[in-house]
Amino acid sequence: MVKIENASFTYPDGHKAINNLSLSVKDHELVGVVGANGAGKSTLLTLLTGINLANEGCIYIDNIPVGIETLRDVRRNIGMVFQNPDDQLFMSSVFDDIAFGPRNYGLAETETENRVSKVLKILEIEHLRHRMSHKLSGGEKRSVAIASVLSMNPAILLLDEPSSFLDPRSRRNLINILKGLKMTQLIATHDLDLVLDVCERVIVLKNGEIYAEGIPSDILVQEELMADCGLEPPLSLGGCPVFKQDKCKGIIGGLQ
Repeated sequence: MVKIENASFTYPDGHKAINNLSLSVKDHELVGVVGANGAGKSTLLTLLTGINLANEGCIYIDNIPVGIETLRDVRRNIGMVFQNPDDQLFMSSVFDDIAFGPRNYGLAETETENRVSKVLKILEIEHLRHRMSHKLSGGEKRSVAIASVLSMNPAILLLDEPSSFLDPRSRRNLINILKGLKMTQLIATHDLDLVLDVCERVIVLKNGEIYAEGIPSDILVQEELMADCGLEPPLSLGGCPVFKQDKCKGIIGGLQ
């Protein structure tokens, strides 16, 4: 579904965000993309959607090369949920935000209505149907932003920091939703516990290059590797590192 061959991208200010990166993602595979700030996570997603175009190398979405001439076809197959839902929601109501994509592609209103109703039900946000998008909470906006992408029936879903703005219950609902979606997913995130819960493979980026990749429970537990990339192992893999240390026993005893 996704194939990247020796792609590089440099911003106008000279910063090289992606450096000779190659990657393949299979149909229905769930892949986490992690790394410190500036590692290239968000830039990688923008290259896949054609928001930015690679300076070097080739990128294919379902065998379609990503380029100016093919953007319309590429974006029929791929959908991206931005880090800040306010960048994605701009209509007066939740219904209109979710319906915008299908309407923009000229679908009949009955088909648009069916798609909106379907994704509202999948995400369990039917009660938001007639709400004003700008009046929603951060978690509600996140759900509506995801719904606005799913209404386009993409084969590939890209998510940039999907658990940001979410309280614990909303985050758990998101995890359950992502697990239930039958589509290829790339999730760029600092939430390494979400990667453990959802993803089958993890890509660790450093300076725009793939530093490591593999099964999340194998890769994310490697403390030296994670430290080299400016990350820390997920809390769920090791618990709180402070309270595991023997020297903390005295502190705990003193607090009792």
